Amino acid sequence: MRSIDEFLINLYKNLNFEKSSDLYRNLDKVTESLSTFLKVDRVSVWSYFDEKEAIISQSLFTLKEGRKENGQVMRKSEFPKYFAALEKKMIIEAADACKNESTECFSEGYLRPLGIKLTINPKFSPFSG
Repeated sequence: MRSIDEFLINLYKNLNFEKSSDLYRNLDKVTESLSTFLKVDRVSVWSYFDEKEAIISQSLFTLKEGRKENGQVMRKSEFPKYFAALEKKMIIEAADACKNESTECFSEGYLRPLGIKLTINPKFSPFSG
């Protein structure tokens, strides 16, 4: 198995930074590569929009199906506890996602139907600092 350092170097070499339009292709490469390397079924990147009243998936990769998608929307009004946690924490780590205070709101419509038990939601901004 490759080390994380080798994985990250190889991933970086395969990204293209020439045009801003490459961002979405790069995100697709990152989500697919992470899913494959970590052997997890779903990896996604979301961003705020509508003045932080919603988030939209920029890239979601499903390993089992080998499928890439984007455009799913989650609204603050529908998931207030999750959005409150996003505002407060750099990482929302839920070892039991269906029972975690921040992520249990996704149990019935998302986590249980897809068999998701654990979630790790790191927050980052390419424009900070």
